[in-house]
Formats: sequence, C-alpha cells, structure tokens
Amino acid sequence: MELRRVVSALGLSEAAYCALHPLWEEFHSRWDGGVPAFAETPFLEKWYPLVHGPAWEEFLPRVEAVQGLLRETPELSAYLAFLHEVTYRRPGVFLCGALTPPVPLGENEGVFNFMLGLSSAPLIEENCHRRGIPLSYAHNALRWIGGTIVIYKLAHNDIPGMTFSQTHWLKYHVDGRLYRIGRLEYLMHPYPEWAPLVFRSDDRRVAAMCAPNLRLGADGLVVHGGVPDSEVKVVSFVREEGTNVIGIPLDSEGHARVGETLTLDRREFRPVASPWDLVPSVHIPGGERMPLASVEESLREAFAFFRKYCHREVPMFVCNSWILNPALRKFAPEGNMAAFQRRFHCAPGVRGNDGRDGMFFAFGHQDTAPTDQPPLTKLQQVLQQVYAAEGTLRTGAMYILPEDLAR
Repeated sequence: MELRRVVSALGLSEAAYCALHPLWEEFHSRWDGGVPAFAETPFLEKWYPLVHGPAWEEFLPRVEAVQGLLRETPELSAYLAFLHEVTYRRPGVFLCGALTPPVPLGENEGVFNFMLGLSSAPLIEENCHRRGIPLSYAHNALRWIGGTIVIYKLAHNDIPGMTFSQTHWLKYHVDGRLYRIGRLEYLMHPYPEWAPLVFRSDDRRVAAMCAPNLRLGADGLVVHGGVPDSEVKVVSFVREEGTNVIGIPLDSEGHARVGETLTLDRREFRPVASPWDLVPSVHIPGGERMPLASVEESLREAFAFFRKYCHREVPMFVCNSWILNPALRKFAPEGNMAAFQRRFHCAPGVRGNDGRDGMFFAFGHQDTAPTDQPPLTKLQQVLQQVYAAEGTLRTGAMYILPEDLAR
C-alpha cells in the first residue's frame, strides 16, 4: 500500500506525508495487511485493567466503533500499525508535530491514540523481564495512561481517549529509561543543565546556587522565551576563580537572589553530583492525587530501586514542573502541590514560551488563556486565580537529597 493512498484516505497533510515517507517503506515491507492484534478486544481486555481508567464498559462502545473503522478502512489499520512501529520499536523517540488526526475517526480520535499507547504494554514488560526488574514496575507504568485519559476527557466533553502528542512518553519505559515507582516517575539521565548546582561540605552543610544561563526577572524567577530582554534583570552565571566557585544563591522559597553572589571554596564544599552522575528527574503522572506521604514513600523506594536494579547510587533527584509554580504556595497553601514544594528544596525552573505552563495537564489543552473558560475542577480554579493575578503560569524546579527523607 502506497503512503500517498494512506494520506489521501485519512485526510492527512502534505507535511505529514513528507515526515512519514522516509520511514514508510521499511515498515510496509513487514506489514501483514491486517488489523493490528493490539487493537483487538482480547489484547485490550488483557491490559486495560492495569490502566486504572474509566470503566471498560464506558470505553467499549467507542473501542468497537474504532475497530469497525479499522476493518473497513485498511489505510487506517496500516497507519496504526505504522505508528506503533515507529513510536515503540525503532531507536530513539518519534516526535512528529506534522501529524493531524485521521479524518474517519471523528470524535473517537482519542480512542485510536489510546490503542497506540496501550500497544507499548508488552514491550514495557519485556524491558523489565530482560533487566531482572519485577513486572509490577511495568504494570505500574501503565497507570500513566489512566491519567492521560482524565486529561483528555477534560478537553473533549467527557469523551475518553488519549492525546497523540503524549504517546511517545511510553517509549522511555520501553527503552528502560523511565520507571514509575509508586506515585512518581523517574527519568534516567545525567545532571540536567537546568538543575541548580548543589554543594555539600565535609560537615554536611548544603549550599546551592542557580543553574547558569537562565534569564531571571527582578523576582528571581525565570522569564519565558516570549518576554523581551528589557524585563530580564540578569542572566544567571556560575564561574570559577582559583579554588572558588561563584554563582547566584537561592533563597528558602526557591527564588534566585539576583542582587547577590555566593562564593564557595571547593576545598570545603564539593558538588553533590558530577555532570556524568545519574541524576534522574522526577515526573508526576496526572489523574491521581499526590499526598505528601505517597511522594515520600516513592522517593525512598526510588533511591533503593536504582541501587538494586541499576547498580547506581543516585546522589539526588531533580524536578522541573508546572506543579512547582511558586504561586501555588500562595493561592493553594493547603494543597498537596504546596506541601511538596515546602518539603524539599525549590529553585527557578525552565519555562515554556507562552506563559501557560501546565495548562495542558489541568485543562486538556492550552489553546486559550486559562481565564477564558469556566473552571470544572479545583485545580483549574486555582490556576485561573494565579493567571488573573500574575498574567502568567510558570514552572519551578526542585532538588531532593537522600538526607531530606530522614527528616
């Protein structure tokens, strides 16, 4: 089947054709011509309970409608099989903003995407089996899909489904780079550039300075890319002079103290982590509450997990997330997100370019300002209050040391 035929039948764009063409022939030579097994009911009924999504009976009529389209439209079956191949079986992560929803799906587009996302389940399980990791971690990873369904329903009149742009995230689980441990996920990588620099002295004192090359406003928080340079107070820096390392210190609220510098003698203070150390980033799957006790339990288990299964000592975890927006401590001081911030060490975070950080996860989209629609949830109401007061939604960062969990 030629790619042109698929693009025409599904109403895809010319940009989609150009993006898919280099990968199509390799896939097509192996395609069996039928509906993918992962889109059939036996597969879906086997794996769906691990998603912890809405009742299967609620989902089933829409699943059956998409299954009917897959049988009636071979181009749609080929496209779904192709997306599985390039998303989960090829090296690297497949990101393609040029792909538009296939026209025949109508309001069941999200179910098609859900089928694609759940198709990763056996591959995630295979990764854990290969590495000697209990399969419970693979099964726990699939709860993330349930969270995406909650997000999707917010923006689609309570219709269940999944957003296509989220489906690539599961590839990190397939590759063994991402693990869900209790309430939180942990993405494996070296020390990220946006994370604050943390130092510890021989007598266990801890000091931290802002990551370099961040555009900071007068309030000590990062300004996003769309803000003009005239509103930037300073660009953060870290430099070495002899035995000293010099940078911008952080206050107890996680703001950079833009008018000050911190000087540490490297003979007394040593970095908690080196650039080549494993410093996983924490990610918070949506769709569930995050009481502080479950967060702490996850973090304790994670330090032990990486030691036992990856044979690596993790010196600290870091997090860059809209959940760490410092305004949440003001507008929702009793909430779980504010408790998370108060429990650990905050820092300025890297932001998006539109000042609507986190809106997708709270509203299911970011097409309009958060104040342009009625709030359906408590979280939406809080973000509207933040946006009305500050004119922006921002991201914050955090670092977490092993000794933090002992207090």
